[in-house]
Amino acid sequence: NIYDPYHEAIINEVQELLNNFDECLIIDAHSFPSVPLSYETSQDIPRPHICLGTDPYHTPEDLIKVIQNFFEDINLTTEINKPFAGCYVPSKFLHHDKRVISIMIEINRELYMNEATGEKNDSFVEIKSNLRRLINQIVTKFY
Repeated sequence: NIYDPYHEAIINEVQELLNNFDECLIIDAHSFPSVPLSYETSQDIPRPHICLGTDPYHTPEDLIKVIQNFFEDINLTTEINKPFAGCYVPSKFLHHDKRVISIMIEINRELYMNEATGEKNDSFVEIKSNLRRLINQIVTKFY
């Protein structure tokens, strides 16, 4: 079982960051298909370019706004907790420690790849660059 050692390593890393900096930001990044899979609860289309998954305890509103505005400024549609909701927080800290801040950023695969072949499209480098700019903006604004 690889889950337990992986999860334990993340708990240890978060704890170390809290010990050293008194705060830890987790950006839980994923991608999702442009067409819902059969098991997904939301079968709505079209899907947004970006889904931000949040938790009322661990995701500050000002962080959500900065990220949402960033994507909207580059003409990417953004939804909060749709089609996917929530964000990753290790169980040891979940709803117990507000110093652990978390947000999930889900990127619609049609933005950067041919979903049928899995090959990167012409926008891949631009999306990657924009994500780097976003991370820099978050770090500059909040840390």
